[in-house]
Amino acid sequence: MYVQANLTLADSEVTLDEQGRATNTKRNLQGQADHVFNLQLGYQGAKHDATVSFNRVGERLQGTGEAGQPDIFQEPVNSLDAKYTYTWTDDLKLSFSVRNLLDEDIESLQAGAFPLRDPGRRRKHIAELPLLR
Repeated sequence: MYVQANLTLADSEVTLDEQGRATNTKRNLQGQADHVFNLQLGYQGAKHDATVSFNRVGERLQGTGEAGQPDIFQEPVNSLDAKYTYTWTDDLKLSFSVRNLLDEDIESLQAGAFPLRDPGRRRKHIAELPLLR
């Protein structure tokens, strides 16, 4: 059994020499979250392996404003994933994984309003794969 975790805190600033079409000459680096947190719980056995992972990505600049329009920020989002693997032989394993168990929508805001939503998508995957050597 094991536990792993990490936290990243980030701060950035981009300064444009010329404004051009950009609304702001100073802004955060596009796509960089202000924080990312990961937590993983796992078990590794002779035949069974299982992991559960929680991830949180903080607010991030999704799109830069142009022609006077404000920047678009993606709101913080959480994700919970799980994976189970059964080992039949050294050459044959069966895996089952589920991603985004929380099924959260990804919401983006422009000037604190005008929400844009990308619905969460729960994903499942089953595979039988030979172990590559």
